[in-house]
Amino acid sequence: MSWSLVCLLLGSLAATAGAQTPAPVRPPDERGAQVDDVLRLSHLKTYLASLRTRLLDSLDADRMNGEIRQWMAAGLKRAYSSEAYLRAIKQALLDGYDADGIDRTRTWYRSPAGRKIARLEEAALQPGQGPAKMRYLAGLEDRQPSDYRLVLLFSVDEGAHTSAGAVAAFQSTARGLGQGIDQLGSGAERPDVRQLADALRKYGTDARDDIADEVLRDLMYAYREATDADLRAYAEFLESDAGRWFVRTVARAHQGYFEGTVEQIAEDFADAATRAPAAARPAPDSRPPERGAPSPSLPPRR
Repeated sequence: MSWSLVCLLLGSLAATAGAQTPAPVRPPDERGAQVDDVLRLSHLKTYLASLRTRLLDSLDADRMNGEIRQWMAAGLKRAYSSEAYLRAIKQALLDGYDADGIDRTRTWYRSPAGRKIARLEEAALQPGQGPAKMRYLAGLEDRQPSDYRLVLLFSVDEGAHTSAGAVAAFQSTARGLGQGIDQLGSGAERPDVRQLADALRKYGTDARDDIADEVLRDLMYAYREATDADLRAYAEFLESDAGRWFVRTVARAHQGYFEGTVEQIAEDFADAATRAPAAARPAPDSRPPERGAPSPSLPPRR
């Protein structure tokens, strides 16, 4: 028997033995602990509270009366529970568990670049960032980001589904509020309710572009201390098999969570509007809206 034939037979036996030995299955408790670790390391634990504020500010760009804003703020806080949101994401990661994907995701978030990105994201989501963000963006008028950095920001936005996730949340919120207005019957003709309906119609047509631009500004501010190398490392993780698995799983859970809150948003808003007296439509506000704060001209997305 030739040496090459011996090698071929040995290789075949090794492959057969490997095929007959399944990869070790991790017990449910270990899987849960690993998913909890990823959620702890990422910015997801503080994401929903920030998103609630963004949704409210987007709808309130026309300065609705204070009572309408209070109804929406209270309704969004009840419907969008951080605990319920994280439970939905955790369950999705467990249902679609991928041992290699979770290991590589944890490795990324524990790397120097991963820790830095997560820290910057979480810091940018803390309350009270508005004034600092406006000052930073105004300063970019005289020192525009390089084309390369913008490409990296676009890549991170697309890879992390940041704009897509914000749009999905806005659409579900708008649908819930719209259904709530429909439940009011003749009460939908109240001036304060009509103002909200007008805002919903306006953002129903151009919300996607507005939100995408606002997300890009948020990313510019959030990653202001990140180097291009940090952003490149993040984009490479998001484009990896593990990154795509993690983001895709979280994105599906995110969309399902918001779609599941539509009826609650509708019921909460209709109940609040029915119990409260009609409020007059406020006079136009002469203050410039915060969403239009000085910021660099945004380039078209490639």
